[in-house]
Amino acid sequence: MDEPVVLWWQPAGGAPRTVFGSREAYPAMVFEQVHPEMGDAVRAFAVEALGSVAGLRVWDLYAGIGETSRALAARGATVESIELDRRAVDLANSLGGERMIRHAGPVEERLPALAPADAAIVNPPRVGLSAEVAEMLVTRAPRRLVYISCDPATLARDLTRLSAGYRVVDVRAFDLFPQTAHVETVTLLESAS
Repeated sequence: MDEPVVLWWQPAGGAPRTVFGSREAYPAMVFEQVHPEMGDAVRAFAVEALGSVAGLRVWDLYAGIGETSRALAARGATVESIELDRRAVDLANSLGGERMIRHAGPVEERLPALAPADAAIVNPPRVGLSAEVAEMLVTRAPRRLVYISCDPATLARDLTRLSAGYRVVDVRAFDLFPQTAHVETVTLLESAS
C-alpha cells in the first residue's frame, strides 16, 4: 500500500456529541457509555432516585467525566466526586460548574478525606467496589445510596457487603447493549439505621 490509510481519527479537542443534554467535545480516551442515549437514561434515573438533593452534600464516586455530578449540582446539591482517570477529571474541570469539588485518584485513598454526605452515587468499573470502599460506605453511611453496576455478579457481592448498613429499596435494569445478555443495573439503597 503506497498511500497512508487513516484507521482512526479524532479532531483536536474531541468529537462533539450530546451527553446528558449538553453538546460537548469528549476525548475518545475517557470512558463513556457506547450507547449515549441509554447512558443518559441510566444517569437520569440514578439522579431522580435520590429524590430532592437541593441543599444536600452528595458523593459521586467513580465519577468519570462528571455528567452525573453536573446533573446533581443543577438540582442544588453540593457534589464531591472522585475519579481515578486524571484526563476525565481534567475534562470535568474544564467544563466548570458550581457546587462541585473534584478529586483525582483511587476511591479507596480519597474517600476518607471527603466531608460527610447525605447521599451518594457509585458507578464502579466491572470489578465492583473493593471491600474497603463498601466498608467505608457502611461506616460513613450516607442516608441514600445509588449503585450503578455493569456486572450483576459483582453487584450481588457488593450488595451483600453493603447489607451491613443498607437495605435495597429499588432495582432497575437498563439495556445498553441490545440483543446481548449485558445490562446496566441501578439499585437504590437506604440506610438501615
